[in-house]
Amino acid sequence: MSASKQARSIADQVDQAVDGGTGSHLKSAGSHLREAASAASQAVSNGLGEAKPEVNAALAEAKRAGQAVIDEAKREAQMVADQGRHLLERSSDWVRERPATAIGLAVAGGFLLSMALRRR
Repeated sequence: MSASKQARSIADQVDQAVDGGTGSHLKSAGSHLREAASAASQAVSNGLGEAKPEVNAALAEAKRAGQAVIDEAKREAQMVADQGRHLLERSSDWVRERPATAIGLAVAGGFLLSMALRRR
């Protein structure tokens, strides 16, 4: 796989990580990677043989930066998943400690939901 294809692949991975909800700063990093890959591809295709080492070095740096962004996105996603699990455990504990209150809230919520849907 050529260096420009590798950089584009990393940029696509960054975009996928961002679509998972990581943040706009990660999306801009992905677009910078894509621009670097495009510029490198154009430079190589224009026959700038002497610039090839610099282009390869720039692509390697873009690849490292992209991988760092992907790793950060994975860490953030794992942190959000852990927080979700913690909330689920806390809710389950609350329901076990207060079953009557939980049933009452469920009945009240169902009643309010049915009233709201009936008015449509």
